[in-house]
Amino acid sequence: MSHHWIESFFAFFIAVIFLVVGSVEAAVDVSEIEDEDITRAIETELLFNDAVSSHLIDVETREGIVTLSGSVDNLLAKEQALAIAEATRGVRSVIDQLQIFPVTRSDRDIRDDVNKALMRDPATDSYEIEVQVSDGVVILRGTVDSWQEKSLSEQVAKGVRGVKDIQNNIVIHSKAERMHGEIKAEVER
Repeated sequence: MSHHWIESFFAFFIAVIFLVVGSVEAAVDVSEIEDEDITRAIETELLFNDAVSSHLIDVETREGIVTLSGSVDNLLAKEQALAIAEATRGVRSVIDQLQIFPVTRSDRDIRDDVNKALMRDPATDSYEIEVQVSDGVVILRGTVDSWQEKSLSEQVAKGVRGVKDIQNNIVIHSKAERMHGEIKAEVER
C-alpha cells in the first residue's frame, strides 16, 4: 500500500468519527461540552491543517474560553489557527497569545517572493502593486478596483515565508460609475 493511500484512509476514518460525534453533539447543549473535548477537537483540526505547524501551538480551554499560545512562522498560519479555534463547537471566545517567529530571510528575498506570489496568483497577476519590505514588514501600495482585490493582495502576501506583518496601503479606486444593483450584488457575494 502506498503511504498516500494510508493517509487518505486515516483522514476519511477521522472525518467519519467527527460526523458521528458531531451528530451526537447536536443534541447536546453547547454549555455541556467539556473543555477537554474542545481542546482535543482544536488540536485535531490543527494537526490536519497543512498550513499550520500544530506541534508548535499549545491549546488550553477553561470554561469554553480557548487560549492559543506558542509560535507560527507566518501570518496566514496564525490566522488559520485562530479561525479553527473560533469555529469549534463549544468555544465561547479565543485568547490569542500566538507569536510569529518567521524564518529569517532578507527583505529583498521576501520582496521578490511577494512579487512572484502576486504574479502567479491568477486573480492578482494584473494588479499594479508596489511591494516594499522593511525588517520583514511588507508594505503594499498601488491602486485596485475593489475592496476584494485589496484584501486578496494582502492574503497572498501573508502566505510568503518570512513575512512578519503587512501594511496594506493599497488604494481602492473604481474606474467606472457603478449602478446600485451592481454594488448590491457585490455586497451579497
